[in-house]
Amino acid sequence: MAQRLAVEHFTSLSIAHNYKEDGKDYSLSSWKRQLVTPALLDQYKLPYQKSRFKDTNDNETSRSWYEYIRDYLGYRLAVKDISYQADEKSIDYQVNLTNYGLAAPVLINKAELVLLNASKKAVATKEITDVAHLQSLQVLPIEWQVDKALVKKAKYLAFKFTGYSNTGNRLANNIAFAKGYNYLLTLK
Repeated sequence: MAQRLAVEHFTSLSIAHNYKEDGKDYSLSSWKRQLVTPALLDQYKLPYQKSRFKDTNDNETSRSWYEYIRDYLGYRLAVKDISYQADEKSIDYQVNLTNYGLAAPVLINKAELVLLNASKKAVATKEITDVAHLQSLQVLPIEWQVDKALVKKAKYLAFKFTGYSNTGNRLANNIAFAKGYNYLLTLK
C-alpha cells in the first residue's frame, strides 16, 4: 500500500476507509502493529528521512507502517545541508531543501529564506518560487547572495514557508522553530 501511495503521490487518507470485517482490523488499524525498517523502505524504493529511524543514541530503530504513512503522506520538507562562502562584499548561501514525502507540497503559499536580527525582525528575504514543484526525494538547491552589510545586521538565517492559512510550517529537521521561522543558522 505504501508503494501505491508513493506512486500516486497521495496527500491524505480518510479514517472512514479503515475497514473492519467480522471483528478483524484491516488497513490503518493493522498497520499500527506492522513494523517497517530502513532496509524494507529501501527494498521498496520508498522515501524516508534517515534521522526518523534513529533513537536518541543514534541506533537504528523501526517504526510502524502507520507511523510511516502518517509522517510521509503528502510532503515532508527538510534542509539537507547548508554551505556558504564569503568574499569582500557578500556572502553566498546555498541551502539544499529535500522533500522526503510521498507528494509535492502543492499547498504552499509562500517560501523564503530570511535573515533575522536579534529582535527577530527581517533584515533581508529571498523568495523561493519553485518549492511547490519539489517532488519526492528531489533536492532543491537555493542560492542566495547577500551583501555583507545586511549580514552584519543579522543574527539568524531562517526558512519560512506557509500554507494558504499563512501560518508558518515546520521543517522535518530537529531545529528551533518559533513564530513560523525554522532557525537554520545562528550568525556571528
